[in-house]
Amino acid sequence: MFEHPDELWNVAFSPHGRVLATSSLDGTARLWDLTTMKPVATLGGHTHYVYSVVFSPDGRVLATGSQDGTVRLWDMATSRLITVLKGHTDAADPVFSPDGRTLVTTSRDEIVRLWDTRTMKRAATLGDHTGPIMCVRFAPDGATLATSSSDGTARLWDTATGRSIARFTCPFPDQSPLIFTSDGELLAVHSDQERVWLRNMSREKTLATFQGQGCQLFAKDSPAHGLADVVVRAPTGSVRAWNIPLVSPEERLVVHHQPDVVFQTPAGDYRQVAIGWDGEILAVGAMHGPEPHGEVDPTVWLGDARGERVLPPLVGHVGRVRAVAFSPRQTVVATCGTDKTARLWRISRRPQ
Repeated sequence: MFEHPDELWNVAFSPHGRVLATSSLDGTARLWDLTTMKPVATLGGHTHYVYSVVFSPDGRVLATGSQDGTVRLWDMATSRLITVLKGHTDAADPVFSPDGRTLVTTSRDEIVRLWDTRTMKRAATLGDHTGPIMCVRFAPDGATLATSSSDGTARLWDTATGRSIARFTCPFPDQSPLIFTSDGELLAVHSDQERVWLRNMSREKTLATFQGQGCQLFAKDSPAHGLADVVVRAPTGSVRAWNIPLVSPEERLVVHHQPDVVFQTPAGDYRQVAIGWDGEILAVGAMHGPEPHGEVDPTVWLGDARGERVLPPLVGHVGRVRAVAFSPRQTVVATCGTDKTARLWRISRRPQ
């Protein structure tokens, strides 16, 4: 168990799985050695809550995003500050490109900023959206960035020049995750009260339709594995999931069917889903949003998406769980929450 003096908000594993980063409302991020289970460093300097901790793809840099509107970059070899990226007027959230050469920062101030991680200079400011940014995704080669906003649009950007490439209508921006195919085609997953459908944005073509109501919709693309994982959680608590091949649109067939029920969780629309290990494991917890009658459910419910079965839940926190992270070693899960702790759990996927 790892502790902060105030509530924890996020947790992340380094790409090699040997270091854990935690962020807290105490205004710091902390690094923990998972071999010794001891603290490595406390990263200070932010003047407000620290919400985000994100490792670069090679694990050499950690980005921390704060309510103070800045993102700080840290050298993982020395735990020293590299630079402070400024310019946002609200909580800043960082995302690295697949090659780590570009960092994107977004905020509810409606601005998207691109930064060159080699020079640590701002490369471009993307200010065409007129609402908070809901989703940011890089194409597999990192040359294209996709953004969606509460203004009802999705956009494509050239990361080398910062120029807008395309603009699309996004009718349900808060329920339309963006994903990329392995060849760089932009897809969006939409939902309403009766169905979920996958649409190729540039070709204006519906590729797949699934019947079923959902109060939460999540998608995670893994172009290297050729699959996208789409998960829907209904108000009844049922969690449904399916894998979509990320092949060229000409090769994909339009299908209409009900995705399988993976497992059942408690009813309610305030829980969220985390997807791990290329869609194999799904975690459901009361991470954000209001809770009825002031109740707090600290349990994280786990399901095996491949085996379509429930796994033993994670029970131990005494407050709301804010985040779930999956170790690259594929046996360990980290959670953190309002009880000021982060915890590690070893997951067994063998039938009980």
